[in-house]
Amino acid sequence: MHTNMDLHFSQVAREYRRIRTTDSEPIEYIVSKLNGVKKLVGADIGCGAGRYSLMLCRALGERFSLYCCDRSPEMLRELEKHMQSNGMQRFTVVNSSSEKIPLENDTLGALFTFNAIHHFSPIGFFQECSRLLAGDGQLFVYTRLREQNSRNIWGKYFPGFHKRETRLYQQGEIEKELSKVSSLKLNSVTKFHYQRSESLDQLVRLVKQRHYSTFSLYNDKELADALSQFEKNISNEFSDMTNVCWEDENIMYHISNH
Repeated sequence: MHTNMDLHFSQVAREYRRIRTTDSEPIEYIVSKLNGVKKLVGADIGCGAGRYSLMLCRALGERFSLYCCDRSPEMLRELEKHMQSNGMQRFTVVNSSSEKIPLENDTLGALFTFNAIHHFSPIGFFQECSRLLAGDGQLFVYTRLREQNSRNIWGKYFPGFHKRETRLYQQGEIEKELSKVSSLKLNSVTKFHYQRSESLDQLVRLVKQRHYSTFSLYNDKELADALSQFEKNISNEFSDMTNVCWEDENIMYHISNH
């Protein structure tokens, strides 16, 4: 069954990497945790157009091969072109949901998901991770919490953004769902902070391109009205429309199989 979000991601697939920000810090964190692993097979769940998949493959090198899993065929086509055009061959695309991945039990050394868990059923996802991870395999969940979302440029100044985005989890909610899967253990929770700046014109373009799926929760008139108010809010709050500054926040859950 296709949903409104399926439609959204099929429509933005070709431009997705360009309109979304991709940070190196979570990749550097993951590499530090996997430093001692000599050979590694992993999967990027909800990989989209491959923003983080390519960075993982580059950072982990020849010892690493990756399954790139997503329910959007359009996103996977973009990922495949992106990986191949960058000379990457150690990957396999898998068209699947996050709760039913057609891979064998106990076969993966690491699982990753970047800014996608709010599109999943968390308990189903964690159960599937437990099935797939071998031995002391590791899971890395990089996401944005509801409270973090309320503090960024959109949550503060774009009308309705924070209230409409009900899919994001609070920190305690993710940990509660994880606790239901006894074979998985939470090792650490790490917060990331990023200083951002953009021109107001570029922020407006990002809204029109629906660079966050949250913008697809507005109908056309609602989005136009909210965008007009957003421009007024930014103009009232900031003095330089070519340099609007704010802080983005994300969080990483490092989880192990035991």
